[in-house]
This record gives sequence, structure tokens and C-alpha cells, in this order.
Amino acid sequence: MDRLRFVLGARIDKFGNLDDPVLSPRVAVIFKPAPDHSVRLSFNRAFKSPSVINNYLDTSLIVPTDLSALAGILPVPLRPAVAAPFPLVVKGVGSTLPIGSTPQTSLTEESLTAYEIAYTGTLNNRTTVGAAFYINDLNHSINFTQLPTTLDPYTAANPPPGWPLPPSILTVLASQGVFLPRTAFTYLNLDRCARKGSSSRSITA
Repeated sequence: MDRLRFVLGARIDKFGNLDDPVLSPRVAVIFKPAPDHSVRLSFNRAFKSPSVINNYLDTSLIVPTDLSALAGILPVPLRPAVAAPFPLVVKGVGSTLPIGSTPQTSLTEESLTAYEIAYTGTLNNRTTVGAAFYINDLNHSINFTQLPTTLDPYTAANPPPGWPLPPSILTVLASQGVFLPRTAFTYLNLDRCARKGSSSRSITA
């Protein structure tokens, strides 16, 4: 359209682990005030579906845990058991597995919405210059996240594997607000994060 050019596009994807199809649009408008100069405005959105690992991970991790502060309340024969860090076994689970007995909220897709304004021009038929400013808006980022220790802690009725102390110690710790997590990690959708930046270049023939 003389000095204006439009680029339009879109795709629709449907994944089995997402309830609805996802639209990814692409729009750009290029304005050429002169043959050797152009200004481009663009918008696009892309997404990433949760992976099999994000949904179905079920693994155990060893977390060395310092219990030496318990020595003061333990009988002398038990104090050597807390001299070295205890290898606490904790679980990392995907979003479809429960945390203890509590079901999790299903993950949604991670999306990136990008905006850009850019200028490109040629000066004296020799030097090409360009500059751009962009905003990348990341939403529902999928991250492997540490959980609060109170969500699924070990208890006296269900102590950690290899627990070297009387199970009742776990009840004492809980009364003081100290919990040893049984499920410690999962995948969560985190809040929005926006990044801004700019770039420039100059090329002389």
C-alpha cells in the first residue's frame, strides 16, 4: 500500500495436556517515508506447552540437613547421630501428582508476548543504521519451585527413610515450627515478568 506494508500471520496449536487450543498471532506494520528509510512496528505471541517432565516428574532427591541444633535436647547416647548432616530424602513431583494427599492445580501454557519498534535507514548510499526498542512480556512461566515445608512434612507416624532419632522428635520440631519436608519441589506457573531493551547498529560499505 504505497508507503505501508503489512505482515499478518497466525497459527493454532492443540496439545493433549492443555484444555483449549492456543493461538499464536504475528502482526507487523512497516512504514517507508522514503525509499531508504523504514520504521517497523511488530507484535507477536508465542507459547510453550508444559512438558511430560513438568506434568509427570516423580523423583527423590537427597538434601543434607543440619540437625546439630538438636544435640542439646537429646540424651548423650543419641548426640552422635546429629553430628553430621542427615541425608533427608525429599520428593520432586510434576503438576499431575498430589502434594501429600492434596491435588495440584494443572499447569497452563507459558506465553511470551513481544512488542518492538525499529528504524532502519541508509545514509549517503553507504552507511546503514538501525535502532530498535522491544518489550518481552513473559507470563505463566513454568519453573521448578521449592515448596513451603508445611505442605507435606514428615511426621512421627511417617518419619524420613533412615531417620536416626526417635520419631517423637519430629513432633517436638513441629511444635516449634520446624518441619522436614517430604515433598519439597514441584513445577508451578509463576507471575508475569516484563523485560525491556534496545539495540543499535551501523554498517558502512
